[in-house]
Amino acid sequence: MKRPILLILGVVVALITGYVVYSMTNTKRHSPEGEASYDKDGLAINVSYCRPYKKGRLLFGEPGSSALEVYGQPWRTGANEATEISVSKDLVFREGILKAGKYSIYTIPGEKDWVIVFNSKLDYWGASLSGSPFDPSLDVLRVTVPRQKNTATQEQFTIDFADGEGNVKMLLLWDDIKIEVPMLVQG
Repeated sequence: MKRPILLILGVVVALITGYVVYSMTNTKRHSPEGEASYDKDGLAINVSYCRPYKKGRLLFGEPGSSALEVYGQPWRTGANEATEISVSKDLVFREGILKAGKYSIYTIPGEKDWVIVFNSKLDYWGASLSGSPFDPSLDVLRVTVPRQKNTATQEQFTIDFADGEGNVKMLLLWDDIKIEVPMLVQG
């Protein structure tokens, strides 16, 4: 009697595991992995993320709209796994200091401002069926920056870096949205 139950249970577990693995690998075709790097004057920054496409969708909007992401709600800042950043030196922001290390990044998009969140939780899938994967108690630093209009339309979500006036800027670009996150090296 126990053997058929164990067999059925084993088949169910195998099917669920196969579905999860298939789903995770299949989504990479639609939102491929990307990497953004900055390396200058001893400062090395590396961001690993997945790059979704706009595909004619409304990307950000009010609750109740057809927007992919809702204003005021956490977004994994890409697709699939959480976006992760590693920095080789302490970075200074208006709101505080981010110590050298590795962090996940999630954002809270707004119509006028975005909140960029550096969080100590790593290696998680960016969305969860069992609730939010974002744990504010593990937030290391929150930085608020204005939403800007990008001069060119960006079909695929892109993270990049640019030198600023005495700083480096992390750029988040998608559709006609441009988010600049200025950072200074401490010291």
